[in-house]
Amino acid sequence: MTGYSSIARGGRGARVLQWRSPGLDVAGIECLRHRELLELETVQSTSLESFKRAIVEALAPPPVTPPPLPNGGRPFVFLNTEPRHDTIGAQIRAGIGDRAAWAEPLRVGSALEVRRDLEQNLIDCDAMVMIYADNAGWARAVARLCQADAAPQVSGACDSGDRCTGRAEARTRRLCAGGSPH
Repeated sequence: MTGYSSIARGGRGARVLQWRSPGLDVAGIECLRHRELLELETVQSTSLESFKRAIVEALAPPPVTPPPLPNGGRPFVFLNTEPRHDTIGAQIRAGIGDRAAWAEPLRVGSALEVRRDLEQNLIDCDAMVMIYADNAGWARAVARLCQADAAPQVSGACDSGDRCTGRAEARTRRLCAGGSPH
């Protein structure tokens, strides 16, 4: 076959979608060329609505595959706690296990080293879990750091009691530890 029939078979590299009514009696078509065109595998014998959905699906761009995560494909979670909440932090780590790569705040070193480590964890992490009880000033200070353009992936600050307070607005993910979000 040449011409239109070659194109109808996808002969020029284009994806071809063709439709015919499911009620059409193809065997009753006398012209052999027309019948052959209607019997091609590119011809869909479906409802018009189904064919329209097939067109929309064919026009959709292929799904974008996100780049692989470092750490063996596991998300990097910064578990930001005060030292007095290490027990709660350990329970959270145990509950999530090796489904995430974890980092905790640097607790030894100069004030500059501790601050730089905190900032780098906020920049690098996929999510942050913050545990605090009665130190709202600390939680708000970290939440403000989360809002800085240098750390767009980080969000969330939660009370270890029953509510989440001092929340940073989520730009991506938010993990809430020790309470339900309000």
